[in-house]
Amino acid sequence: MMKRLSLFLLCLSLLPSFATASEKLKQLVIKPGETLYARFDVQPKKLTLIGLSNEPDPSAQVVFTLLREEGKPLLKLRVENKLAKDFQFRAEIRSHTLKLKSPLQVVPIVAGKVGYETMPGAVEELTAFDFAYGRYKPAPETPR
Repeated sequence: MMKRLSLFLLCLSLLPSFATASEKLKQLVIKPGETLYARFDVQPKKLTLIGLSNEPDPSAQVVFTLLREEGKPLLKLRVENKLAKDFQFRAEIRSHTLKLKSPLQVVPIVAGKVGYETMPGAVEELTAFDFAYGRYKPAPETPR
């Protein structure tokens, strides 16, 4: 009886780790100097993150790179969209040292193009989530 109970408790302790592994694929976390290669399950109206890699991946549909700008106290997020449709996501920037976090306004990236976002150099990590198809809308022209 004790063996069954201990085996049952062991199985229960493993279940949360499987759940968190699947939840981790709902978002990606990138730190300065890193490049992440993301693969998605592409459906007509929905994108689902199915894989991340630090190694170059030719099958990746979106490539995220977070680098420090030379000579400036800024970070630049480079997002290469290899999908056939415009790509959008939400992001949050964090500094654990300063105990701060803030949403980052991200413009949708046109299909087959590269998008850039700039942020303060104090950012220690960026979390991207809520991946979806987006529609790029150019800013209206300023009246003269």
